[in-house]
Amino acid sequence: KVCGFILFNRNYTDFNSQYSLVKDLKEMNSLNNPLPLFISVDEEGGSVSRLPKGGTRFPDARQVGKAEDPGLTQETGKVVAQELKAAGINLDLAPVLDIVNNPENKMLIRRSYGSTPEVVSIHGTSFINGLQSEGIIAVPKHFPGHGSTDVDSHGKLPVIDTDKAVMQNRELVPFKAAIDKGLDAIMVGHIAFPKLDPSGLPATMSSYFLTYVLREEMGFEGISISD
Repeated sequence: KVCGFILFNRNYTDFNSQYSLVKDLKEMNSLNNPLPLFISVDEEGGSVSRLPKGGTRFPDARQVGKAEDPGLTQETGKVVAQELKAAGINLDLAPVLDIVNNPENKMLIRRSYGSTPEVVSIHGTSFINGLQSEGIIAVPKHFPGHGSTDVDSHGKLPVIDTDKAVMQNRELVPFKAAIDKGLDAIMVGHIAFPKLDPSGLPATMSSYFLTYVLREEMGFEGISISD
């Protein structure tokens, strides 16, 4: 009774093989599991794309943000959703809601919509609206904010010395905007904030962030997914 899968480009060569893989997974799941699968990908567009050859290619989020056209951003999310839905995928681990004002943050500088809470909030919620308009579950990331570090959390644990006032007025703003507009799931980043949680645990394992901040303060009632 597996809950879901995440797919990468190495798992298929074209749309036909991607569709066949998803179809096989769903058929196997239906044999003994009354619940449907989450079939997910990281489809942000630009440098992080899991669409096979033949899929629509979009600019990085940074370029989309610079266009200053939220309607265009929403349309981007809508087209991404249509292509994912055609392949049987129902959950997109996107968009990035990190505010990146550090050019040394090589992991996220191209994947973030901008360097201010306002820009990231506007374009992030627009992309989410586009995904959700076509029935795709949006999973924005990396809560509570990965923008202030140049450490890749997939290999090491970033430690950010941000205090609560700064976080509330900067990092959390785009996530709060997304939650307020209606959100089913959110991705939690593997990042430690010792000034806020003295345990030193990353947000992915921190009751302070997972329960107190995300649930109680921000009112999120959906699914939290670890990065």
